[in-house]
Amino acid sequence: MSSQRFSPEFKEETVRQIVDRGYAVSEVSERLGVSAHSLYKWVKAVKPDKSEQQAAELIEAQSEILKLRAKLRRTEEECDILKKAAVLCQRARVKYRFINDHRHQYDVQTMCRVLKVSRSGFYAWLHKPLSDRAIEDLRLLELIRASYVASGGVYGSPRVFLDLRETGERCGVH
Repeated sequence: MSSQRFSPEFKEETVRQIVDRGYAVSEVSERLGVSAHSLYKWVKAVKPDKSEQQAAELIEAQSEILKLRAKLRRTEEECDILKKAAVLCQRARVKYRFINDHRHQYDVQTMCRVLKVSRSGFYAWLHKPLSDRAIEDLRLLELIRASYVASGGVYGSPRVFLDLRETGERCGVH
């Protein structure tokens, strides 16, 4: 029984022929005069253990499952918001009112993303629900109503406009 000793370089090159180049173990065994059993041992020593590979694959699969569950939860929440929101085609202020009404149910950031409004705009609206223009329009509306009532309900828009102009108010006909 002869026990030949092979150098590490020879073993590496032999394993490389089997693993990298795809030659069969029996073919390499015959060509180099090394027993197939020795070749299998050398290949096994170089290749990582299957249990380590399976554990790595399991961890990767579990992390992907967690990511997918989070994505599913987020998508379901967005669907719930869209089901309740009949404000999709409305102005931003109507959407802000919807967000304010449902703040306790859903995350503000998620609702803003789903309804396509800015979060900073929502918080600005929250502190000042009416714009300067809307406040001025309400003031002008009160003046128009007062002029109409003062005329006994007789004046139309042209006379109300002239009446407001006489008081020094700057406004248009419409």
